[in-house]
Amino acid sequence: MSLRPKTGKCSALYLRPKKTPSPDCWYCDSPLGVHILQQTVGKLCEEAGFKGYFTNHSLRATAATRLYKAGFDEQLVAEKTGHRSAAIRSYKRTCDAQLANVSSVVQGIENMASPVKKLKLADSSNTNTNNRELSVSAGEVSFTLRF
Repeated sequence: MSLRPKTGKCSALYLRPKKTPSPDCWYCDSPLGVHILQQTVGKLCEEAGFKGYFTNHSLRATAATRLYKAGFDEQLVAEKTGHRSAAIRSYKRTCDAQLANVSSVVQGIENMASPVKKLKLADSSNTNTNNRELSVSAGEVSFTLRF
């Protein structure tokens, strides 16, 4: 903001860069065209060597997908990506690990990547007495029941 024209009248966020910027002012007092803004991400991705078709909208879809994979609630994802309708669902993309997790749950196979913590039970009987122990642990929390 400090490199904008000091007496400029244009209130646009994105201003056209000067062809020869001075040390204290890099921008003209005119907005950057909408077509230039629309092409920004595509040009950056092309220069970075990415293959495919990328737009500014690709950033929105990527953000939604990453938040979804991280387990954030759909409402929070919609807030952060600026969605006001159920359209957020079309941007959420599943990954191979999520699909594999679904398959293993349906098949009844325990998956260690599951976000649900499993309780570990250890049952040990004392042969000399009728006392029994039941040890329960989940992560760093554990306790033992004697009965």
